[in-house]
Amino acid sequence: MKKRLSKKTYVKRISAVLIAVLFICALPAEPSYGLLSPLSQVGAPAKVTTFKSTAEDAAGLKYTNSGVLNKNMEICVKDGQVKILRYMDVINYNRQIMEIGGLYDTSLYLDNSLEDIRFVLRNPATGVYSSITAAKQSYIRSVASRITAGITMDYEKLRAIYEYTAGNFYYDSVAFQTHNNQYCDPYENIFSFETGRTGINSQNGRVYTTCQGYSAIFIALARAQGIPARLVSTQTVRHFTPTAASYEIRFTLDPDSYKYTLYPGDASAAKLPYIQAAAKRMAALGYYTPPAGTSTGEETSYTAAMAEAAKKFQVMTDLKNTGNIASLTWKALFSEDAPGMVSDAKFEGILVEYQARKAAQAEAESIMNTVSLNASSEAGKGYIRVSWTCSAAGYVDGYEIWKSTARTGGYKKMFTTSKQTYKNTAGLKKGTRYYYKVRAYKEVGGKKICSGWSNPAYRIAK
Repeated sequence: MKKRLSKKTYVKRISAVLIAVLFICALPAEPSYGLLSPLSQVGAPAKVTTFKSTAEDAAGLKYTNSGVLNKNMEICVKDGQVKILRYMDVINYNRQIMEIGGLYDTSLYLDNSLEDIRFVLRNPATGVYSSITAAKQSYIRSVASRITAGITMDYEKLRAIYEYTAGNFYYDSVAFQTHNNQYCDPYENIFSFETGRTGINSQNGRVYTTCQGYSAIFIALARAQGIPARLVSTQTVRHFTPTAASYEIRFTLDPDSYKYTLYPGDASAAKLPYIQAAAKRMAALGYYTPPAGTSTGEETSYTAAMAEAAKKFQVMTDLKNTGNIASLTWKALFSEDAPGMVSDAKFEGILVEYQARKAAQAEAESIMNTVSLNASSEAGKGYIRVSWTCSAAGYVDGYEIWKSTARTGGYKKMFTTSKQTYKNTAGLKKGTRYYYKVRAYKEVGGKKICSGWSNPAYRIAK
């Protein structure tokens, strides 16, 4: 879709049916999990792309009783728009759920040890349950306090906690679909994100979890602020579109759901759904044909034939044609404008141009790797001037000037020029030391190829 839902915005769009506090997953599996605060109210969806549904809509979708369940929601995605069907059924059921909550003392939903939802603390790899100790509770409380700093109303606190939860964690749809490796411990997930930790379900702070994981994070943070919150297992509206059973809907709606790189020979259980997804997509685009007697979706490994198909796709999208499927290839493969395979004769012509372009880029990279720059600076009243020399001034196309108030980091690009001098007059504070670095660039075949950095040149603003 254009603009595609990316980096958790899928979760944020679908989860807006209850004001800020109900997480709903429109991905495979049942039962559905969400969360509610007794303080929340049912209302119109907040900023969700919703269309009125009609009997004609329902008849046209040809519902069956097999396929993928869209949890607590029935959706149809077309031209980048999400249509919510049977909307009032969902709202009415959620009203019933909220009424159940009113029967209990809300203090039951303030347990910061989360013993009432202990199942989210289970490590799926070991089967061992962790505990939310006093120290962990203190850490969660400190994060919740930072998120809600300066906010007095509980409703606004819930909104802030919602934005933090929906905006910073990634959905692991494969774990959810396979019911394996669902890491939902809120302390571990929050700690991994906050510290940039790499762990079993995180990479440099990029944390993957599922519906229960999102709910557990929200509940832990809400309770840490003294706001009662509970987890609800709901019924599912059992009508869904057959097209939702394909792997394409997962990657189209949630392009960040992938987290593996595929290499020839990969056959692990964790990667298998991704292998099959790639096979289906490449077959649909005309790059891949499954072995005789088999169908796409039955692959048991990432084969050499699939890698060759991936190489052709990478040529067509001007990516490095390794045959491995990593982040850039995943994104291109499941984008709406992914190109289909062309005739063999036409592909040969494209391949020749591709090889010539990549050869020219490789040559430019080799040259740019040898380029050296030496920067110097001078300061006057209201300005700092940066100048530099370049060992390949006649070859490069231009220069980028980057600026920071710290020598070793925090640099931001300030200016691009074909000259070898830059006068900075804006954004200067008298008495502050500013650092400047310069790098050269060469544009070849639509790609900007950069040199290494110059030495930092610095001056104190006058």
